[in-house]
Amino acid sequence: MKNISPVYGLYRRKITDFKIWSDNSDKIAKNEALMALRKKSNQNKYRNIRKDESVAGSPEEIYLMKELDSKYERILFSLPEKCRVIFCMSRIEKMTYQQIADALGLSIKTIETQIGRALSVFRKELSRIYPEYFKK
Repeated sequence: MKNISPVYGLYRRKITDFKIWSDNSDKIAKNEALMALRKKSNQNKYRNIRKDESVAGSPEEIYLMKELDSKYERILFSLPEKCRVIFCMSRIEKMTYQQIADALGLSIKTIETQIGRALSVFRKELSRIYPEYFKK
């Protein structure tokens, strides 16, 4: 039993927790696996991009970039999982709303709403940290 993949474990746990089982079980498993892989891929991709960018520049620029990077990550991972996944698919993977809706089985309006919520959280949090950039 130790050789069960983490994706299968995640899928199995969600089914037992929420008593979800239907004719769409294959679709549920596929979507759960894709979301888990995207989440891991997005985290690694984002970290690699930030490491590459911080190599050049003065010590002050490097410090400020690392500080901004940590604040961005803190805000990103404070988002609800569904909102974070949709935001990353849109902003990091550069997927269209239609592509995201198709991949997750959601409506385009839901995608728009989730992106709007994520951007609102970023604006709110960043305006507290950097009020000079968010003057009204």
